[in-house]
Amino acid sequence: MLTGIGIYYILNPQDTPWNIKYSVAPEDSSTNYEEMRAKIEETAQKNIDLYNTAIKESNAALCNGISIDSKKMECLDMTKINLAKKEWNIEACNNISSTGSTILCRDNINIDTAISKWDSKLCEVVVDMKRKEFCENSIVEMILKKHIEEKTVNREFCAGLWEKYQSICFKEIQSVNENDIYKEAILTSDINLCNKIQSIDLKDNCSDAIYLKIATSTENSLLCDNILNHDKSLYCKGQLSKNTDIALFKSAVNSNLIENCKDIKNTNLHNRCIDTIIFTTVKSEQNSALCGSLTNVGLFSSCEQLVQQ
Repeated sequence: MLTGIGIYYILNPQDTPWNIKYSVAPEDSSTNYEEMRAKIEETAQKNIDLYNTAIKESNAALCNGISIDSKKMECLDMTKINLAKKEWNIEACNNISSTGSTILCRDNINIDTAISKWDSKLCEVVVDMKRKEFCENSIVEMILKKHIEEKTVNREFCAGLWEKYQSICFKEIQSVNENDIYKEAILTSDINLCNKIQSIDLKDNCSDAIYLKIATSTENSLLCDNILNHDKSLYCKGQLSKNTDIALFKSAVNSNLIENCKDIKNTNLHNRCIDTIIFTTVKSEQNSALCGSLTNVGLFSSCEQLVQQ
């Protein structure tokens, strides 16, 4: 029977007693998602800003605006820690709710106290091992730095330091000793003293300085070749060449012979030598014909005027 009814309605759709029509309007879910996401991000950023500002300014009231309870409590604890540290009030650490934060609060103040007094024994009350190690290391480093600056480092002092700092300390002793050797070597111009220096850079600087000193004082350009640093070697040769040219210039001018200017290597000094002698000769002999031999043609008029004076 049912089968017959089904076939009937299939063959005669216009007589169907019902006509169910429905449609589901498509929802614009992307808009809602973006709005929700933007709101979440805004809230998260607000929490971060409140957290950071509250801790920075030690203003616990700002923590109350944080929407996440765990972060709010953490914020309150951190502001109390900072305030206790600023006021150097270790008793204020007892007002912190979290046990871990209370320990952090006390450790921070104890570390500050130990460092301010340069007393590593005070670090022993620090609970956290990493913070305790930081406290002790900081004090040892400050004491070592002070001795280095004051040049009071000695083997006995180094031996009393922890092993990790002994190598730094002993190296400083060696450095101080080598600096003294360097100064003595330069003062006495003793190359052999430079060989006692272990630091290669300092050793090379020592020998270079001595060779430069001796080369310039003895006018011996061959010693410039012993200088290891290329720039210093060139400077040495240039300085000696300049000194030689100056000596040749003075000699040539005193002799009043132009041919004596020929050995001057520096072009400017060589030309100046020639022009100086020409000026002197023109003035003494009242012969302006020599003005035509000037290397600096700009001096020609001045040269001719010497004859008229």
